[in-house]
Amino acid sequence: MVKVVVDSSVLIEKMRMVKNCFYDKLVELQSNGKVDLLISVIVIAELWTGDSMNQKVKIESAETLIKHLRRIVVNEDISKLAGEIMRKHKIQGMDALIVASALESEAELATLNTKHFVNVKGLKLYHV
Repeated sequence: MVKVVVDSSVLIEKMRMVKNCFYDKLVELQSNGKVDLLISVIVIAELWTGDSMNQKVKIESAETLIKHLRRIVVNEDISKLAGEIMRKHKIQGMDALIVASALESEAELATLNTKHFVNVKGLKLYHV
């Protein structure tokens, strides 16, 4: 079974009700036992920064989407790796922490922003 970290871009696409979105495909694969879906707590922070999260309906939607995703909590190893990623790849802040979370969890990253992450050594981007 492949471990997959879900990026905020995938969740935002779902919240915008895009048909045949990446998230729906991931959930189907999870229900078939083909992937184990994870979410970094940093992705949750990213999701909550959006202005739409001032709306109760959007908060409820986000809570529903993330409810069944296994959490990755940032620890010292992830923090150090994120610093290295920032230094070597010029990926900043939350994105570096998300990449480090995926790498430390030996997981692939499901994202719609592949250009942000494509050059990180060892990171596998998940494609359905």
